[in-house]
Amino acid sequence: MEAFLIHWLEVGGLIALVAVMASERFLPILPSYAVLALGGIAAAEGAYGVEAAIFASVLGSFLGSLGWYALGHAVGPDRVDNFIARRGRWLGLTPRAYDQAARGYRRHSRLLLALTQLVPTVRIFATFPAGVLRVPAKGVLLPTVIGILGWNGAFVLAGYLLEASPLGEDGLALPVLLGVVLVEALLVWGGYLLWRRWRARQAELAADSSR
Repeated sequence: MEAFLIHWLEVGGLIALVAVMASERFLPILPSYAVLALGGIAAAEGAYGVEAAIFASVLGSFLGSLGWYALGHAVGPDRVDNFIARRGRWLGLTPRAYDQAARGYRRHSRLLLALTQLVPTVRIFATFPAGVLRVPAKGVLLPTVIGILGWNGAFVLAGYLLEASPLGEDGLALPVLLGVVLVEALLVWGGYLLWRRWRARQAELAADSSR
């Protein structure tokens, strides 16, 4: 599978990389970091330059993000407000809580747009809320590009450097990278669970002290 995808990226060139990163925002069949690493591996094998691979991947992801922004803009705040009023309890949201979250998002939209591009899964539709809340396009474009560049550039470079290393000669570049990502994901998940336990304990202590 890895060899087939690398061959496809080599044959299709940068256009294929743009297309797969744009479509990945709507059809995430493969994890983006795997595709990006394969793009870096193809660059290391001489299909194109690593700088061009990073640019093509960023362009593709950005085009996909614009699609989500346009979709959010088409949905609009009124439809979402009505949905929250009728079905918000399914998501644990009251209209008041949603209004507070929406105001906070508008105030910090630039920072959130950049940071959410670094969060797996969330990054796929991160620009949708900006469209729903009518955040001006000029306040969406640059933060989104910066966030995408941070994510895409890191994995393209990782794939490129690993393929150029002795690991690449043994065909271990992608497995090693995916293993590192898995370990990091487990560490983040474990940290989140510990944080939740700590918050729950703090809440219990606060409740006991107030009695």
